[in-house]
Amino acid sequence: MSGQQELLKLLEVISQRVQHHHDALWEEAKHYSWWIYILLAGLVSLYLNLGSLKPWVGIPLTVLGNLFGCVLSLIGYNAVRREGKMFHEARQIRARIFVALRLNQPMPKPHEREFLMPQKDFKIKDFISVKSEANKSFLGLWGCAIVSLFSTASSSLCGLLARVFKKKPNENKKSNRTNFGIRDGFQLTFLITALLFIALLVVSVITLLRSP
Repeated sequence: MSGQQELLKLLEVISQRVQHHHDALWEEAKHYSWWIYILLAGLVSLYLNLGSLKPWVGIPLTVLGNLFGCVLSLIGYNAVRREGKMFHEARQIRARIFVALRLNQPMPKPHEREFLMPQKDFKIKDFISVKSEANKSFLGLWGCAIVSLFSTASSSLCGLLARVFKKKPNENKKSNRTNFGIRDGFQLTFLITALLFIALLVVSVITLLRSP
């Protein structure tokens, strides 16, 4: 078997691995999200009805419930990061196989030597730089989220002003998008829900202790 045939076989295997980790990411994110949202809604409902509960009943319920929710959020956060790392590694391997097979080269026109597009304009959507990271750091995650939020708000405002003044948007202007992806969004969501469970725990305990 030639080296190219071995690479093609490896490409098929690694593509299946990429798809597996992609599907696993979505399943993990969905399952943990459902549990967390259901639990959070139940604890909010419990907090709104604390007045009808005795402290010796309400405190154990709120403490155990919110601690469980916080732990569940952190487990979901780490599960998405771990699966995201494996997904990233699989895509790195696939990108290297693309290069080895020269699949990152533009396709020539039939019976012509010219390319369909200049080499400088050709990009592979799934190609990842070797130096890129699978997951952002804790502070980097919050920073990218804030920058992305302001960037989106700024773009929306510019689009609104362009429509008001009936000016054509500048299509040649480069986008200011940050590299804040879906996986980053799920990780940030799990961190926020963990903070919400902690805040709800503190508020609930204070409310119960102050109740007559």
